Order: sequence, then structure tokens, then C-alpha cells
Amino acid sequence: MAGIDFGNMNCYLAAARNKGIEVLMNDYSLHATPLFNSIIQLKNGDIGMKVMYLNEERIFTPEQVLACLFTHLRLLLSKSLGADINECVMSVPFYFDEKQRLAVIAAGKIASLKIRLINEHAALAYNYGIYKGMNLPKSEEPPKIVAFVDCVGGHYFDLLLRDYFVVQFKEKYNIDVTKNPRAMFRLLDECEKLKKQMSANSQNIPFHIECFMNDVDVSGSMQRTQFEEMAQHLFEKINLMLHTLFERAQINVEDVSDVEIIGGSSRIPRIKQIIGEFFKKEPRTTMNQDDAIARGCALRSAMFYPAYQMKEFALEDPFDLVMEASKLPTEKSVAELLKIEKDMQAADQRATERSDAKNALEEYCFRMQHTFEDTKACEGKVTEDVRLSCLNECSEVLEWLDMNSTELQKKQIECRHSELEKYCKPALSKLFAVSEAKKEKQADVKQEDSNQNGKDQPNQDIEAKCEDENVDNKTSSNPKPECNDAEMD
Repeated sequence: MAGIDFGNMNCYLAAARNKGIEVLMNDYSLHATPLFNSIIQLKNGDIGMKVMYLNEERIFTPEQVLACLFTHLRLLLSKSLGADINECVMSVPFYFDEKQRLAVIAAGKIASLKIRLINEHAALAYNYGIYKGMNLPKSEEPPKIVAFVDCVGGHYFDLLLRDYFVVQFKEKYNIDVTKNPRAMFRLLDECEKLKKQMSANSQNIPFHIECFMNDVDVSGSMQRTQFEEMAQHLFEKINLMLHTLFERAQINVEDVSDVEIIGGSSRIPRIKQIIGEFFKKEPRTTMNQDDAIARGCALRSAMFYPAYQMKEFALEDPFDLVMEASKLPTEKSVAELLKIEKDMQAADQRATERSDAKNALEEYCFRMQHTFEDTKACEGKVTEDVRLSCLNECSEVLEWLDMNSTELQKKQIECRHSELEKYCKPALSKLFAVSEAKKEKQADVKQEDSNQNGKDQPNQDIEAKCEDENVDNKTSSNPKPECNDAEMD
């Protein structure tokens, strides 16, 4: 009962549990999982990605790269839900053709994940219809029309800003950012932050990047009005799409009762203004602008399970898929890629276990160094030769780890860890044995003091009681003063 929003830049995970829809977090406690994490430059037009994997140059197909991502998402879902997840509902862009959809399904098979595909707008409709569908049309009435522009989105606004500052930095700092892929990526990331800040602030927004390229610090700034002028051609595409939508649907703008917008770029004030002016009403943002599609996928997934009582309705996409003549992964090739994927998972698992063993050994060495460097704590408990010997052994182990960090295996590290523990154990036993003896002695002294105080307490109570009785006797022996008649009068 899981849903995945497969976006252009990020992926979002959601699941149906605890009588609701929950958006899940990744390893970094974030809802958004980046779709790519590295820069790959292709020198030819072949479809493939050349990367270094396990000190070996490998070429991965797009299906393999997607499978790596899906495997990571599947593990995140399994970890969050506490069960092995092997099927889900995933959204894809409306304009994906049959070939692209089958490639996504093939990538899911490689990742041992059974995928049910729905369109992004369909997932949004499920999310909207479940919670706000009281006044929707009849269930048998199909959607009117779907229009889209595949070259307008948050990423294209980021690219626009990046290209602008590439020119600015070349004139201002005499550096060509296009020759450094890492610098281009850093600039793109900074431009995305700048875009988000301009959506919330109309003032001039500065930014600064240290050691950007060739040890040069760069800075820049931009206002929202300047950004809107630069992106005017993208805003015009949105306006054109809205006109095309109503021309093809053959309905009037006045017939629309509600307008809901989602997506990260829906926060840009100019886009809200364009939509509001076209529909002559303020667009609503009552649904989560980032997680709405993932929630819709999770809702669609929950409909397949009878344990969840869901509102019965279905959604038909108003378009036909056309199969193109192209080469798609066969069952045999998928099986081969699945074997490669499992081998890669096993290699990743070995690398993780090796890293954990290395970190555990380093932590133990640092802890021992901290213990035996305290001369005051070791004085009178272990000899100076033993203390220095333990410190030298820890230093040798750390040096051994640094010199052979890429060649050591998990068993070798664990064996050295065990040897170091055996070497330091006698000294630690003496050190902590003396400490425990002191603690026991202090505890015995405290117990004796408390017992002595307990014995003295009854005597004190008796003396106090006797004093109180004497006071009472003295008080009772004194006659009460008599009042004479004069005083009475």
C-alpha cells in the first residue's frame, strides 16, 4: 500500500497506514529524494551512462539506472513500514508514451518491484476526489481534457538563472563555468535556492559561493521583477496552455468552480497571477504542493486492498497510447539485468558492512587512547610501560587502517579488532577493578554512616519527647491566673 511520485527532479514516497496517508522520509529525514546525485557527461549519442563502479568502468542503461533508484526507494519503504515492499503504485508524467512506460516497468522488475503506473494528474485527482469530492460530477462522466507543457517547470527556471550567471561570472571574474561540471552543478543548486527566496521576497536577493572555481569566490544578486522579465517566454507558454485547454474542452471559464494548483513552481507569484487572471478567481493551494501526487498514488494503492474502506470511483485517462517501433528490454535481458542488480546490491552490502567494521575499530581505538592518555586515572592502577604499550598499539592499528583503507576486508578488520581487545583487556581489567573496588568501599562507608545515623535517630527522638513532656508538666503545674471582680467589671 505504497505510492511513489516519480518526478523530474525528486521522488516522494507515501503509504496508507494508521487510518490515513503518511508521506515518508528518507535517510536524511527529508520528504524529497533526489532523482540524480552525480554529473555524467556522454561523449556520443548512444543511450548509456559511463561511470566508475568498484574501480571498473561500466556502462549502464537507463533501465539499470532507474532500477538503482527504485531499489533505494523500495528499501526506504520497507524500512519505514517495517515490512518487505515488493509492489506499489507509481505516477509518471502525462506525456510518457508506451515505450517509456514499459521501460519504467522493466526497471521495476530489475529492482524486484511490481509497479502499477498512473498519470500524475490522475494521482492528483484521486487525492482531490477522496477528500473534496462531494460536488464532483457523476462517477461515469470521464474527464474532459488534459493539456500539458513538458518544457516548463522548476528545473527550467533554474537553468534560466544558471545560464544568466554563467555569462555574468565570465564578464565579472573571467571564469568559464561551463568547463567545470561540478561548478555548474553548484551554481544550479544555488540558483534553485535563489528562485525560492525570490518567491517569498520581492527585494534584491544576494548570494555568495566560496571557492567556486579556481579558488575564486563569486557573488551575485537578482530581484523578482528581473527574474520575471527573463522568464517571460516560459510564462507565456503557461498562458497558451490554458487557452488551448479550454478550446479543446469546449467549455467556458465561468463554468469552472474550483482551481487547485500544486508543484513547487506553483509558489512563484507570477504563475499564480497568470492562473488567477485567466480563471478570474484566486487559485487554491489547499493540498500539499509537494506531496499531493505521492498521496494520490498511496490512495490508489489502498484501493486494491479490501482492508481499507475507500470511496469507490475510478478515473479514465482521456487519451490513447500508441506503441512505437522501438527496441524494449526482453524477458531474457531483464533477467540478466536483475542478476547484475542483485550483484550490485550484494557489493553495496559488503561495502556497508566493511565500513561499519572499520568505524567500530576506529571508535574503539579512540576510546582506548582517551582512557590511557589520562595519566591521573591510570596512576597506581597500571604501570607506565603497560599504559604506553596500549597507546602505541592503538596508534599502530589506526595507521594500519589508513594505509590499507581501500584493500582491507571485513574479516581482516574484525580480526584486528579482536586482537586489539585481547591486548588491552588485562590493563582495562586492572584499571576498572581498582575503580570498582573504590566504588564499593565508598558505598560501604556511606552504608555505615546511614546505619549510624539510623541508630542515633531513636535516641534523639526520645530526648526530644522527654523535653516536650517536661515542658507540658511545667505548663500544667503553673496555676491559671484568676480574674478578680474588678477586672470582670
